Amino acid sequence: VDSICKGTPLSFGEKKILPRQSQLTCKATDTGSCGRLDKCINPTKIVLHTTVSPLSAEGIYDYFTKGAGGRGVGTQFVIGKDGKVIQMTEMFDKEIEESVGTAYHNGQSINIEMTDTGIYASKDAAPNAQYQAALSLVKKLMQQYNIPKGNVGYEWKASSDSSKDSSPGVYGHYQLNPSNRVDPGAGFMRDFLADL
Repeated sequence: VDSICKGTPLSFGEKKILPRQSQLTCKATDTGSCGRLDKCINPTKIVLHTTVSPLSAEGIYDYFTKGAGGRGVGTQFVIGKDGKVIQMTEMFDKEIEESVGTAYHNGQSINIEMTDTGIYASKDAAPNAQYQAALSLVKKLMQQYNIPKGNVGYEWKASSDSSKDSSPGVYGHYQLNPSNRVDPGAGFMRDFLADL
């Protein structure tokens, strides 16, 4: 395993690992990476996103591999509408590789992208295979990394995109970057947290 992290490598889906920050193809992006940093973290949060894209899980992987349109962002996981899970960074028994994703909170979080063309108003708006795959993955990650569901609820939002006022738990992207994000949808997170 090509990683600076230590421990037993784990798989939570099909592994298709993003290029590292140090690779030449990634240096020209805004973040100097293709979404996979040369840094290990002990996660305390799980953050759910939607990509607002018609691409499949494989398409999102390819997009991030090529520098995400120059942004250089990435994620640890992507889940397609068909329920396919792709793991894009190395995960170990105690720590994980950091990805460039959720603004200020990224250094503490496992990020999961769900492919769709919009925001989910409820769990019923999401494809069932995708919803069930996300629920299963989050439960496994919570158990492996001792991450609680959290106690703030789906209506809570950080005071700003750079605030440190979030506690360990499971969040929607809109909660941690409230000034410019609405994904995956408050109704989705209401249902998701109830089902955890």
